[in-house]
Amino acid sequence: MEFTENEILEKVDLVFKGIPTDDYPQGNKEDIKYNFFLDLEHGYCVTAGNKIHLYADKNRWAIVFEKCGYQNRGDDAEIELQYGWQLH
Repeated sequence: MEFTENEILEKVDLVFKGIPTDDYPQGNKEDIKYNFFLDLEHGYCVTAGNKIHLYADKNRWAIVFEKCGYQNRGDDAEIELQYGWQLH
C-alpha cells in the first residue's frame, strides 16, 4: 500500500496539536504514553542545531527529529531524538 505526502503531514500536524492519530498504540490503562512534538525552545536547553531525517520505501515511512544543544542546568551537551513511523 502506498502513502501520500499529505497523509504524513496530517499525522505530524496531529502530533504537533497533541492529538493521538488513529493508529496510536492503545496499550494498557496504566501505561505512560507520550504524544508530543520536539520542543525547540526549552528554557534549560540552548539549541545548537536540529535536523529532520526522513526515510521511506514503498510500504513504510519514518521521521526522526533530532535536536542538539547545551543543557545549561546540567552543564552538558545533549542530542535528543524523537521518532514516528507508519507501517501499511
